Amino acid sequence: MQEQKYQEAGAPDGEKAAAEKTEAENAAAAADADTPAAEAPTNGWLEQVYSRFDGVPLKALDIFIGICVFAFIAVIAVGIMKARGIL
Repeated sequence: MQEQKYQEAGAPDGEKAAAEKTEAENAAAAADADTPAAEAPTNGWLEQVYSRFDGVPLKALDIFIGICVFAFIAVIAVGIMKARGIL
């Protein structure tokens, strides 16, 4: 229907493509507006954790998480050794 309007008016192809693109963008925006926040797709749990620390570099967060995991494993290992009488 829109294409017929442009053909009858003798509009160049560039204007027709621009109008089609604008219509597609409007349709996408309308679809996004209709979607409630509860139905919006959620990020993975790790991305949600990282999004809370916007000002901190990602590499620093990864290093901190690695240190925490290493310390957790070390505490468990020391506890096992004490239970067996090694320490």
